[in-house]
Amino acid sequence: MVTESCRTGLIISTDQTSTAALDELIVACGWPVLLEATPLRLRRELLFGLPKLSLFWMDDERHVESTVRLLAWLRDIQPGVRRVAVGYRIGAEAEIEVRSAGAHLYLAASNNIHAIVEGSLAPWVRGRRHAVSESTERTFARSPQRSSQKPPGVPLHPSGPP
Repeated sequence: MVTESCRTGLIISTDQTSTAALDELIVACGWPVLLEATPLRLRRELLFGLPKLSLFWMDDERHVESTVRLLAWLRDIQPGVRRVAVGYRIGAEAEIEVRSAGAHLYLAASNNIHAIVEGSLAPWVRGRRHAVSESTERTFARSPQRSSQKPPGVPLHPSGPP
C-alpha cells in the first residue's frame, strides 16, 4: 500500500519492484506509489481519498496487459480521476492499447524522466517538484499495511470528498 493519501497524484505500477527510472519519477513528482497494483489494492487506496491524477507506470512489456486491465477498471469505477500512462522504453504499439483502456494521456519515455514531469505533468506537480529533493526518503508499497510515514516535504492532505 502507499504510505499516505495524496489528493494530487498517485503513481501506480503493476510491477512488484521499483526501478531506477521509477525512483526518478517518484522523486520528481513527490507522489506516493502503489506497487503490485491490482483492482482490489487500488480500490483500498481510493478509499483514503481520490487523487486528481493516477499515473500508470510501465517499464516492462510484460506489465502492459495488466496495466491496461487496471486502467479500464479505474475508468469504469472512477471516471472522474485523470488517467495518465507512462511507457518507459515500451514499444509504440502499447499506446493504442493504453488509450483504448481509458488513458487520457500516454507518454512515451526513453531516458529523461524529468523532462516528462517538467513538460507534460507540470500542471499536476507544480509546487511539489521543488519541495521534494533528490535526497527525499521514498516510501514504496511493500506490504499490505498502511504506514504513517511520509516523504519529507510532502504535506499530508485530509481525506474527504473531492
